[in-house]
Amino acid sequence: MVFNMKGADDTAIEVSLPPHHVLYGSTIYFAGTGASLIPLCSPPVLVTSKAHNAEGREGHSLVVEFERNSRNYSLTIGAEQLHDNPRKLLQMLSAKGIDIAPANGKQFINYLFEASKLPELPITLLLRRNGFVRDDLVFVCKDKVFQVDSDSRRFLVQPPNQQFAKGVYSSGTFEDYAEKLLSQLTSEPLKFALMAALAAPLSDLIGMEGGGFHYCGASGCGKSTLLQVGASVFGSGADPCDGTSETSINSWNRSTNSFDSVLPLHSGMGHFFDELGARRDRSLGTALYGLLSGKPKDRMQGDLSLSDQETSSVFVFSSGEISVLQKVAQEGETIKAGISARLASIPLEPSDLVEEGESTLDTAKRMTEIKQLCSEYFGVLGPEYIELFINSEIFEGSSEKAQDFVRNIVEEVNERFQNLPKNAVQMRAMKRFSLVLAAGIIARNMGLLGWGEDEMESSVRFMIERWLQAFEQTKTDIDRAIDGLRDYLRQQYHAFAESGDHSHRGTVSGYKHNGLILLLPQTFDRLCLDCQPIQVLKELKKLGFLKHEEDKLKWRTSIPIAPGRQRYVAIDQRFLEQD
Repeated sequence: MVFNMKGADDTAIEVSLPPHHVLYGSTIYFAGTGASLIPLCSPPVLVTSKAHNAEGREGHSLVVEFERNSRNYSLTIGAEQLHDNPRKLLQMLSAKGIDIAPANGKQFINYLFEASKLPELPITLLLRRNGFVRDDLVFVCKDKVFQVDSDSRRFLVQPPNQQFAKGVYSSGTFEDYAEKLLSQLTSEPLKFALMAALAAPLSDLIGMEGGGFHYCGASGCGKSTLLQVGASVFGSGADPCDGTSETSINSWNRSTNSFDSVLPLHSGMGHFFDELGARRDRSLGTALYGLLSGKPKDRMQGDLSLSDQETSSVFVFSSGEISVLQKVAQEGETIKAGISARLASIPLEPSDLVEEGESTLDTAKRMTEIKQLCSEYFGVLGPEYIELFINSEIFEGSSEKAQDFVRNIVEEVNERFQNLPKNAVQMRAMKRFSLVLAAGIIARNMGLLGWGEDEMESSVRFMIERWLQAFEQTKTDIDRAIDGLRDYLRQQYHAFAESGDHSHRGTVSGYKHNGLILLLPQTFDRLCLDCQPIQVLKELKKLGFLKHEEDKLKWRTSIPIAPGRQRYVAIDQRFLEQD
């Protein structure tokens, strides 16, 4: 029996019933060899396709659809549910309003088995998280899938626990958004906030490590406004302090474990967190490591196996009166410089938002208007941006070409900022700032932004300089000495003699020996800058990169190409990999 129906996404689909099954009214019956019909389910649960994970992992399921209260629903039934726990499956369907007579449950399960064998069943690809599908030019925004117009594949969004992102929806048209909100974004920080939000999906596409930006400063500096502007790109930018639940901005004041739940829901669209200072759980450093990794903690399933956790693309936007490092210090934790660079704290001043000839009062009124507009017009720029991006003719539907395109722009842009960073940590962070400008350039070329490229570059440069200034001010003399030592070792690594290389000629400042760099004490002392050498040695010991004798901070040893036993500053080569 074949008939047409509307799927959960309102597209017309053709559905077949297996042999000996019929649909009368709103009930599916089994018509066996006897004279009577056995009712199986009402409303009808129709098997519309087979399903596989879109990213190529294991998992084979059926997609079933049904109508309830004039609304179409779609869900997946895994093979293990049919084979191992059919009773639980029947209970789940009953809870969703499907009437299945207990006496006929076994026959209903058999109906699903028979339907799964239909040769004409199409394949649906399951999508578990938001953002770009790995190595594919397909993007998920809540329950909507963006794909190249010529791509005929069927997709179904099935987030963990059927939980969709809070506040990710749209209000108004793009024309309204551009006329009323974009036209108000005239200062450097506001432009940056919008372009940075557009960089989130590109970060996902090219596989950039988790990171983001933290806007900080005293009340009235505009940090919350920047957060709202960014949030308005893919969802509601309403101020969470107004008490609305319909905002895509989350609170920092949550348990460390609860960050896992928001990772896949906002992947590729930016993770927005307000008021860092309001956080009460004294484990921010631990939370940041987990959050920026994008990988939820392993969860044990009922059979004691670990569940397969999706890794998310994390691009954090945060606000607070103090910097991330200051908040971590308040809690008595320590944090690696690499994390503070990946989540760059950018200080703001109220004067940063003031236009020429504008009074402070007028600026405050304009910020209030922008904040209100973020709760009225939102969620339209991001989808429009993605739609145009993936259908760009130059990509020809290829994710690889799209990735290369973005990386090339980022590399070109990064060259413009090469005079700004002073060490390896800052250079690493510069790629994220460059991605922001790349996103702005792409949006401008699509006709979505009216700012000139010089304006956009000025905006990004302004925020970089603010961050660098604050970054240097938060570092201690020992931090600077450690950074300088690491940079020196990286630059001179190939100049150090191998401890067994008797062909080496000339003076040396150190040796490479069994995974260690053996620095001559006089070389090390010179690299300690304004610090006492013993202070830097103790810091290296604390970091776990110093090999030393039991009661000393240096290591005495002999190597083939140096005379006798000498004392060296012995540094583990893994120190060079740390940020």
